[in-house]
Amino acid sequence: MTHPRRRTDRIATKVDVVVATVLTRESATIIDISEEGAQVTGSVLAKGTRFMIEFGHDVVYGAVAWEEGDRMGVRFDHTLQTGPLYELAQRAKVFAGIEESKQTARAVTVHSAVEMVGPLIRPGRRVFGRKVA
Repeated sequence: MTHPRRRTDRIATKVDVVVATVLTRESATIIDISEEGAQVTGSVLAKGTRFMIEFGHDVVYGAVAWEEGDRMGVRFDHTLQTGPLYELAQRAKVFAGIEESKQTARAVTVHSAVEMVGPLIRPGRRVFGRKVA
């Protein structure tokens, strides 16, 4: 299965969230995130299904772009620009060394439910584990 080309960096992470539709509400985990979307495991909905992701007191709306086995790709309705998930994506980029910051990666505080993993996918190419120069 081919996935559409991404325009933003996708960063591997581990974030416990709640996926909710009009009829269901399930625990799930975001395993990678960018400002435009995420990959979620633990809750799989049919392609095209509209739902919301709850993270703390934040709610982000989106739709299933693709689903495969025990995971699904999420396209957010609006590019993240504020809120806890946006901050998570920004901190993950600094932590992974994808973006420069005045703070060092050690100085970046991360939500207690979040485990930063590192760069996963760069626009136009796939990178697993380490940043490729």
